[in-house]
Amino acid sequence: MTSFDLQSAVIRDDERVSRVASLVKGDVVYAEPVPFEQLEEARRALPAARGGAGRVGTFSLGPLQVFFEPVPEQSTPGPLADCRYLLVARPDPRKLIENDPVSLSRSLNRLPFEAILDLAGRLRSVLVSNLAVLSRIPVEIPGPGMASSSLASVVLAILPEMLRPEGLAEAVDLELGSPSTPGRRYLDGWVDGTTSHAGMVARLERSGLGAQTAAPVRFTPQVRAIPTRQLHITAGNSPVVPFLSFLRALLTRGASTIKVASEALWVQAILAVALRAAGPEHPMTRHTSLVYWPGGDREIEDVLFSAGAYDRVVVWGSAETVRSVRARALHTKTITMAPRYGVSLIDLRGGARPEEAARAASVDTLIWDQKACTSSLVHYVAGSEESALAYCEQLRAALAHWDDRLPRPLPLAVQGQLRMLERGALRTARWFVNGKAPDLRSAVVFTREPFDLSLHPMSRFVVVRRVERLEDALAWIGPSVSTAGVFPETALIEVRDLLATCGVSNIFPLGECERAWPGMPHDGMRVLSELVNWTSSGIQARN
Repeated sequence: MTSFDLQSAVIRDDERVSRVASLVKGDVVYAEPVPFEQLEEARRALPAARGGAGRVGTFSLGPLQVFFEPVPEQSTPGPLADCRYLLVARPDPRKLIENDPVSLSRSLNRLPFEAILDLAGRLRSVLVSNLAVLSRIPVEIPGPGMASSSLASVVLAILPEMLRPEGLAEAVDLELGSPSTPGRRYLDGWVDGTTSHAGMVARLERSGLGAQTAAPVRFTPQVRAIPTRQLHITAGNSPVVPFLSFLRALLTRGASTIKVASEALWVQAILAVALRAAGPEHPMTRHTSLVYWPGGDREIEDVLFSAGAYDRVVVWGSAETVRSVRARALHTKTITMAPRYGVSLIDLRGGARPEEAARAASVDTLIWDQKACTSSLVHYVAGSEESALAYCEQLRAALAHWDDRLPRPLPLAVQGQLRMLERGALRTARWFVNGKAPDLRSAVVFTREPFDLSLHPMSRFVVVRRVERLEDALAWIGPSVSTAGVFPETALIEVRDLLATCGVSNIFPLGECERAWPGMPHDGMRVLSELVNWTSSGIQARN
């Protein structure tokens, strides 16, 4: 299988300046090189608020976006500290849009589904055979793209698994099809239906009330799933998100532009060069773009959100991001992955062991370090206050174990948030803390009062509330909850219909809330079905 060099994903101009690969309609592109001295001059000219003492900063410089961070050797970074830089090409939005529907119809519409599976298989082989090279890419990218080696290894293990052709085929067959008709048939051609009903006027004509009596008609209804032009605005809470967006575009044969979040630039680099290596002339490669621009950039987004530019806009992110995109893409069907969160429901009334529940709950809590929409932020414990407090201590110990295995020091800003909560909204709560300022690592809080989740720092911080029965927690659970992990499993059977009625999308045994499978709904949707145009047709024969 084709291999690729690290330098094709990340170009190191010197020890302080790197350029990361983007993909524009199948072509790997880079920012133009800029001398280190020019970057330093531009950074030092920034206002202090934009270029100051933060660990990572960014600014635009002509047709490129610049990320910078103090060099690791400098323990006391400041506005004028020497930095290393990452350059990313800012895309020309007009070059991303597909303006020739006839060409798309003759390429993507006619592409057999087997050709999609073949490309997925080749891409999987490229990733697997180049694992040693790929594992170096995340740490080669400074600034927001940098990932810990433990996180990168998990992601790199997940990506090939997501590309298994048999799993992808099953997802399409389930999401686009029915028990009698596999979904891939709707992508490959027109699928015959059974019965149809003539319209009122046609019936009148056939009854003799029209200008002439028409001959009887045999009509065969048909349906097909037609590819769409897709714009995916992804979020930075998980580096897997842009890859998932790419897979959805691939499986629906959609000409796609995928905006990658700054936190996932290393995934952009990997996917850009790997896809190019797997199928440089494949129609899907030639109709795929993986690019970055700062969210809210009107110069780019006003073009991409204009009427007719795309058939679908898929947006992940904060409530503000979702509202903004919806307001600006008024004439395009918008699919939203709105911000949601997970909860844990733990029934300790039947003698269940708090330590067993805490170990399982810690797994759901740490999904993407509590940044994912499925990760648990609030744990509802049914039982006595004594058992709830015992659970808090066991959960603190479980989180301490993860702090040791997967170290993730809390950012100073988050530690500041926790101090404000301790003195304010949670001043009457019981705190169970791992570490001490300025080295706090994780915390569990037991509170008798409702907690405003907009104050949650989403960094290894759990709010525990006691309830008499698990059903009592439903008063605080609604459509904003994506996922609920329930313990023990007998309780899951009892409450899952209630949780589903409240709007919860995923209801799993505690500790299994990151589980996924082909055809699994996302936020209550069969997303692949939303990404195609379901088109009706038919053929008729007169007797």
